Amino acid sequence: MPTLLTVLYDQDLNFLESLEEFWGISARGKDARSKAEALALALDKSSLIRDHLASLPPSIEGALISLKSRGSKTLWTAWTRDFGPLRPMGPGKLKREKPGVFPISITEFLWYRGLIGRIFLKEDEGLTEFAYIPDEVAQELPDSLPETKPGLRLRPLEDITAAGITYGSRILDDLCTLLASLRRPDKERSLLAGNPSRLHWQILENLAEAVGLISGQLPTEIARNFLELPRAEALRWLVQSWMVTNEFDELKLHPDWRLEGTWQHEPRKTRLILLQLLAGLGTQWFAMDEFIRQIRVHNPDFLRTGAEYDTWLVVSNRNNSLLRGVESWDVLEARFLVEFLSSIGFKLGLLELNDESKPQNFRLTAAFGYLTGLFDAEAPGFPAEKSPILVNPAGKLEMTQLTPRLARYQASRFGEVLRNGPERYEFQLTPQSLKIASKQGLKVSHLLRLLREYGRRQPSPGLIQLLKRWEEKGRESWIDQPLVLHLPNTETLQALKNSPAGVALGEVLGPTAVVVKPGSERRVQTALARLGLLTDYETKIHED
Repeated sequence: MPTLLTVLYDQDLNFLESLEEFWGISARGKDARSKAEALALALDKSSLIRDHLASLPPSIEGALISLKSRGSKTLWTAWTRDFGPLRPMGPGKLKREKPGVFPISITEFLWYRGLIGRIFLKEDEGLTEFAYIPDEVAQELPDSLPETKPGLRLRPLEDITAAGITYGSRILDDLCTLLASLRRPDKERSLLAGNPSRLHWQILENLAEAVGLISGQLPTEIARNFLELPRAEALRWLVQSWMVTNEFDELKLHPDWRLEGTWQHEPRKTRLILLQLLAGLGTQWFAMDEFIRQIRVHNPDFLRTGAEYDTWLVVSNRNNSLLRGVESWDVLEARFLVEFLSSIGFKLGLLELNDESKPQNFRLTAAFGYLTGLFDAEAPGFPAEKSPILVNPAGKLEMTQLTPRLARYQASRFGEVLRNGPERYEFQLTPQSLKIASKQGLKVSHLLRLLREYGRRQPSPGLIQLLKRWEEKGRESWIDQPLVLHLPNTETLQALKNSPAGVALGEVLGPTAVVVKPGSERRVQTALARLGLLTDYETKIHED
């Protein structure tokens, strides 16, 4: 079969540079031909191909091995029929769609990694197009698929008829909240408003960083594409990226212990062993305790093996004892399994639980096969994200979990958090929130364009005037501690006293300052917005 160089010779410079970035190789070359030669040489002399093949999802590895078993080539039409299309991509669309990161098929997954090629070969006195595996890749693959080990012998629970609890695709909303909060000065408060568990956000932040959505504590370019994907495709990408990464470590994030020392392990290996075992269970309900007992009998070394029982330094957070030796299995492996099922497996939409707080039973969700690619299954019917952004005259933005995630990510950067999920999201536009957005390069015009595109109706003239007045004059009114309202002029104070919010005012402290009665802040803020003023709460020191 042709070599890797044959695959690369057919590509342009943009493709080769993206491939260079993917493999982490610096290949010198002034043009496409010389860069292809340098890239092929670098890959052939390293262990990168072997290591990458070892990290492939089972369905993709199986496609390659199947191709190798047919002499490393097959008709291109037959290949794309079985493993999906390769979309035509110009330079602009390639940069925009990022098919190497978000492939729509196994064909695209392999093509944008340089693991397969297409070539015309003479056959029956004519030229026929074939898909093929380059020699350097084929020699690192086994000749056939490994034999499947017998699955667990679990008895399904027959007395459960009630529906369980599923996380569905909610992790996509949580990640949107996380990505938006990374841009906020009140990151932790913003996150805890959506979920009071710090461990929950620690897990998601580690996951987002491991799959490339975060780098250096900020969202990456990949994050935007992720937020734009339909929910089913986004969740499948997330699950399959999690399946093959070693950067996310469930063992390190377990609340019952901590890891010490410099020893290494391979989270991906453990993860794939457990997912393969789960994939063979079917759709019935099973008891977690029985699942753990079966693992102990048939697959006890899924986490540690051999000398690792004594060399891993895992310290209990309960009594600071070292969890060492096979006798620690019930404390380490068994608890790891419970957390794997009830935390990450549940959050990724793979498992359904009988109870979220004290889970005892579980079953695979209908989306398990589609999300993992471990067996054929239809895409889940997640609802489309069509809910609009609602905005009231006082500058409060309201959204639901079915507002397009990209729109919520962008809109939430303009306002102070009032409510941050999981079903509703509310943000208040204030001078301080707009000032923070402005420092990040966001303008009022960006917000108005966002509201025009995703709002139920066009922004009201009053809101447009209010925002443009802030952009022109900055902060003109604020409520100080203790509850003192400062205003730009006496006319505004008189207009406020004459409004329905006048009953919320107390002692007048001067021509432009008045006490606001406790609990009436929002009412006064709304009234001021109707008069064309955005208002801050002076609950912390603001920068001028």
